[in-house]
Amino acid sequence: MSNQHDYERARTERFNARQQSSRYHVENEISPSGLGASPQVTRSRQGYGTGRDPYGQRSARPASRPSVNRTSRTHDVSPNRRNALPVSDQRASSYARGNYSSASRRGSAGQAPEQESYGKRDTMDFARRGNQGSRRYQDRTRYSANNRPQQQPVNKLKLILMGVAAVAVVAIGVGAFMHFAPVKVSVNGAEINVGGAKTVQAAFEESGVQVKPGNYVAIDDSVITEGKGNTFTCKLNDQEDVDPETKLSSGDVLEFTDGGNIMEEYDGVDTPIPWEARIEGTGALHKFVGKGVDGVSTEMVGKVSGKKATKVTTEPENVICRQYDADTKGEKVIALTIDDGPWEYTSAVLDVLKENGAKATFFVVGENIEQQAGGVDNVKRAMEEGHQICTHTFDHAAGSGQGVNITYMSADEQRQEIQKGYDAISAVTGQDASTVIRCPGGNLDAQTVLNLKDLVTAEIGWNIDTEDWRQPGSDAIYNAMMSSYPGAVILCHDGGGDRTQTVEGLRRAIPELIEQGYKFITVDEMLQYEEKAQG
Repeated sequence: MSNQHDYERARTERFNARQQSSRYHVENEISPSGLGASPQVTRSRQGYGTGRDPYGQRSARPASRPSVNRTSRTHDVSPNRRNALPVSDQRASSYARGNYSSASRRGSAGQAPEQESYGKRDTMDFARRGNQGSRRYQDRTRYSANNRPQQQPVNKLKLILMGVAAVAVVAIGVGAFMHFAPVKVSVNGAEINVGGAKTVQAAFEESGVQVKPGNYVAIDDSVITEGKGNTFTCKLNDQEDVDPETKLSSGDVLEFTDGGNIMEEYDGVDTPIPWEARIEGTGALHKFVGKGVDGVSTEMVGKVSGKKATKVTTEPENVICRQYDADTKGEKVIALTIDDGPWEYTSAVLDVLKENGAKATFFVVGENIEQQAGGVDNVKRAMEEGHQICTHTFDHAAGSGQGVNITYMSADEQRQEIQKGYDAISAVTGQDASTVIRCPGGNLDAQTVLNLKDLVTAEIGWNIDTEDWRQPGSDAIYNAMMSSYPGAVILCHDGGGDRTQTVEGLRRAIPELIEQGYKFITVDEMLQYEEKAQG
């Protein structure tokens, strides 16, 4: 028990000494939080008064014990000492005050001098160390966010730019090498290396090829000065007459020949050359090509020679109806075409086609779609089953066309015949009509081509005429169809009269031709063979 009492009293004396030391002798008091104070009581150097020793004896104490506001736990302070204590020291002071009375009440009065001496030494050491700590912690900005060592962020944009710059340097290096490295080309059969500008002109100079230059000529092609024309003419790979400044690549093939003439400058007057429509070639497929653009004829007066001449400086672009047969390269395909419907026999023809999986192209007469029984339904069915629907004019060139020949009609009548035929088909199908047509009787001339060039892309004739319109018998129709060959266009009819022989001839011929390896396709599909041949 004695040792415990001694320990408690010593601890109390030490904290009491701290309060009496110069470090803790303050004239202001800090709030328990260490962040502010309110004037309450002034602390003196004197002891805190009497207490009870461990044996219950009251000890003398000064009468002037400071009163403490227990609610706020603050003391009166003067301005020059405000916030003098660090937070840790404030807590130590508060702890000492709270434990002093109990320790003195339990402690022994006889041992106080010895403990007091020990307490003073400890207090002085504590004060010395405490002041150092106080100075450290009073500098509140030392560890503030602004004064902490900042880690420099990685500049990603800078890294990216550095990477791009590195790539650019490499690319420039490669580009420079490629720019200055020579290229190996073939010139008139001999391989050479071309450096420098690596142009056609450079290749000509490097090769030493000998060709004759062209002349400087007048507008009538007479020579003004020999050898003052183009130095050479060059074919580069498959390109004719290339510019001398054309850049070369390794592996290019060049062929130099004599240079062309250069014509003198001239004053001229232009005169238009009207375009025209023409029919060229033979065959069942009649394709309209060309836009119809006027050419130019120029009356020239030479500025050097003074000579006069008239030349075609721009050729006209004519509209050509080019007639040809499809080259299927031996592929066994047939285009079956059926005219003059829809009619009462159309459904029977559709049944035969469906049974054999064959396709056909129906050239329909526009007025028959509405006038013939089942006309609308048959056109719809033909479209739904994959057949091609095209116009055979609106009324088979009735009136001035005499019911058979559109070429007898005026330009306006021709255009109306075609446009009304388109409209009749679109009204049923709900789609734009095909611009592939067949003229009644197959009658077509250049003037009709001229009149219809902007309405029609192709007019279709035939290679095999079954003459079923004559009603020659089903055997004759069958025999005509069996003479088919790859790329043939066959003519039959489903309207305009009794077509029972046609139906019977189709019923016999179609499956036999299929057995021979033939395939029945539409006209559009047959027209595509030319595109295939052209690549």
